[in-house]
Amino acid sequence: MLSDVSGWVSGLWAERQFSGTAAGSVRLPASVLILRFNGGPEVPFAVITVKQGLRYRFRVFSISCRPFMTLSFDNHTFDVIELDGVEHDPEAFQNADIYAAQRLSIVLNANQSIDNYWIRAPPTGGNLASNPNFNSSLSLAILRYEGAPEVDPTTVDVPGVKMDDSLMHPIASQGPGQLGSGPPDFAVTLNIQQPNPPLFDINGVSYVSPTLPVLLQLLSGAAQPTDFLPSEQVIVLPTNSIVDISIPGAGVHGHNFDVILESNAVDFNFVNPPRRDVTPINGGNTTFRFFTGNPGAWFLHCHIDWHLEVGLAVVFGESPALNIVGNQSQIIQPDWSALCPAYDELAPELQ
Repeated sequence: MLSDVSGWVSGLWAERQFSGTAAGSVRLPASVLILRFNGGPEVPFAVITVKQGLRYRFRVFSISCRPFMTLSFDNHTFDVIELDGVEHDPEAFQNADIYAAQRLSIVLNANQSIDNYWIRAPPTGGNLASNPNFNSSLSLAILRYEGAPEVDPTTVDVPGVKMDDSLMHPIASQGPGQLGSGPPDFAVTLNIQQPNPPLFDINGVSYVSPTLPVLLQLLSGAAQPTDFLPSEQVIVLPTNSIVDISIPGAGVHGHNFDVILESNAVDFNFVNPPRRDVTPINGGNTTFRFFTGNPGAWFLHCHIDWHLEVGLAVVFGESPALNIVGNQSQIIQPDWSALCPAYDELAPELQ
């Protein structure tokens, strides 16, 4: 089953974006939606129907632009088996925090009495005063067993064991490059500050989208940091290297990474760290590691949309030369260009 959780804010996005950044705060949504839409007319809670005795896989997506949600199913435990598309050994929990842009798969055993149960995903984070219209009672959906009456649940939320990323271990547990606990080939520390609110900067630079995409600049021969404008915040990564990035919570496109040091953790895990592509930080340092085997221009940014809008991002220019030559080149090869004419020449019944 596919399930999405998201925040809902009334009005035009551009207006809400400006009001949040101008005030220097991130507003809460009016409500959280689980497989629903908001706005009149009033609609019922989403219902997920299950059959007693069966096990169900839920693929859960957070499409929120600000808060993280805490997902739980009243009276049920679930096994988390996947983080951001990467399969992990199953671990049992009663609830899980899902941050903006994160995905996870859970397996829920429908082994309770035939009845209705609340599915909960209340938001956490943000300034409650920023949205007086926030309604926490809408952060719900219904898990309905076949044969149960079509009524709202009466179950209550009982706190249980929260998902802990440090307990999650990828099935393919070997770290990138089979490096073990050795030092990386290339290390980057990204220091986030806010000297001129509401703008953020990373290592003294606030990101501004370039007028010419970074990938096109790489294809035009840009290969050194000095080949880019400072505001484009491009960090050039070497080819076929183990890279460690230390940064507050963000996600990087183009790579899954091993979270070898989680926020507020003391010890590094070089054996079987969780592997994903979006990770939070909660007041401490997070370090993640990946192997540069995917040439391109890869965006690392905060998934809180208000923070991205005010400069909390960098771009990794990975393996500049290999974007132009070699079997991973971004330039369209002649055999690819020949595909469309070959298709056009096919008889209509074959197209």
